[in-house]
Amino acid sequence: MLLFTGFKDRHSDPVFEQIMQYRVDGLLLASTTLSSDLSDECTAAGVPVVMFNRTTEHPLCCSVTSDNCNGGRQIAEFLVAGGHRRFAYIAGVAISSTNRDREAGFRDGLRRHGVSEIDYGEGNLDTADTRTAARKLFASEDPPDAVFAGSDHMALTVMEIARHEFGLRVPEDVSIVGYDDVGAAGWPSFSLTSYTLPLAPMVDAAVELMMEQIESSSVLSHHRVVPGRLAVRGSARLPGGPVHDRDGTLIWAPTGKG
Repeated sequence: MLLFTGFKDRHSDPVFEQIMQYRVDGLLLASTTLSSDLSDECTAAGVPVVMFNRTTEHPLCCSVTSDNCNGGRQIAEFLVAGGHRRFAYIAGVAISSTNRDREAGFRDGLRRHGVSEIDYGEGNLDTADTRTAARKLFASEDPPDAVFAGSDHMALTVMEIARHEFGLRVPEDVSIVGYDDVGAAGWPSFSLTSYTLPLAPMVDAAVELMMEQIESSSVLSHHRVVPGRLAVRGSARLPGGPVHDRDGTLIWAPTGKG
């Protein structure tokens, strides 16, 4: 097994061209992008590719993701149910399929409640960029009272800016929701409401897809979407319901949505 580090903000082709020199049996790409040219090269060489936490339009690549669209949509529904009226989204890496799907789901969920315009900033999964985006949002004449950040690390940065630079109370003045449910989200200092990234079942699915292709000596095109859940904590206003306790974690699950 070989481990290489790709690029978070652009295609990782230079790295994977180097990997191909090792005559690998397969490529598992975690949270990085792959150009169509390199996808074609892998297919021609019979090297299976499984994208983890990303998708691609290439017809012969497998992928495993969380249900990003539905996650964004549930966050929108949750914030609307909490009585919010002014919404903002802070994007991760704009070119990534993960960010596009989370944002699309969020916007779709808000449109269903008649909200078509939201504030927008680009955090780029970078602390400095997220600080700049948060400052611009909160310094506006009509700042948001609900912010969805496309990752937990950006959401925690937004929370720090809101509290310590603008004196805002979380969640009384502004609700902040993230995505991924990283370990720090559950710390009492943050208590971040977040949509979970179901890592263990995603890893199992990715390994299964990779081994299936290696053992069959064929390149397949299977796309698996693993559902997550919205973990409710103290960074967002609680709606009237329905919030359920599951194994010590509060989960917001509207009727019919698990």
